[in-house]
Amino acid sequence: MYLKRLTLMGLFCWLFIICGSEAWSGDKKLLKEPLTPVFVSISTDDIMDADAAVHFVEQVAKRGHQVSILLNSRGVRLALANVAKPIYGKQNKSIQDRLQALIKDGVKVIVCFGQATYDGRKKADLIDGVTIGSADIVMPALFEKQTKVISW
Repeated sequence: MYLKRLTLMGLFCWLFIICGSEAWSGDKKLLKEPLTPVFVSISTDDIMDADAAVHFVEQVAKRGHQVSILLNSRGVRLALANVAKPIYGKQNKSIQDRLQALIKDGVKVIVCFGQATYDGRKKADLIDGVTIGSADIVMPALFEKQTKVISW
């Protein structure tokens, strides 16, 4: 009886490995979740937290979800062009470089207008492709039907 259970468990493990690897390969046809818009709010410039947030967005975007990022509070600093760009994580790229790659892939990156204004930031201070937010930009992305919201 014990050997029979062990054999069945082994078979299930192999099936999971074989079938599961295809589902995680990024093939949108194999995804189980519905493709819904995702709104990610990042309010920190802590490199470890920012790396986690950007990694999350990279994975979500790769799976085909429409993604908008709102950089607010200290998170606005992640979009500054002329600052030191520390490398963190396995990608061997700065957060700014990764945000620009996401923008090229269709992710909308929005900087909080209030915080940018308070900090004295102008469009020229930001990396290419970043949008300075307003209610007319943020609200449609945030309140689009079925949108999932997550924040760091």
